Amino acid sequence: MVLDEYAFESFCADLALELFPGAHVQRFGSRGEKQHGIDVRVVTLNGERIGIQSKHYAQYGPARFAAAVKALDHAEACVDRCPLFVTATVSVKVQQAAANEPG
Repeated sequence: MVLDEYAFESFCADLALELFPGAHVQRFGSRGEKQHGIDVRVVTLNGERIGIQSKHYAQYGPARFAAAVKALDHAEACVDRCPLFVTATVSVKVQQAAANEPG
């Protein structure tokens, strides 16, 4: 099954419910709104605030990763950390860059 960007974002929200049982999960805004770099916001039972960036691309390289990092504003999005869910295979360079990013 092939998901469009909206279905993938919904899938990310559903996956977050599975990854964080009992958490409050909601899609964060919509296209055209200032989302501060996140697409899904999660508040876990222990109060951790997680913002998920969902990226629906055929290819995901360093330039796209740099843009995602630049768009993320932890304070405005009110999140402690932000995992990235991507449809594409992520290059080694992106994986290395992600390992060096805080949160």
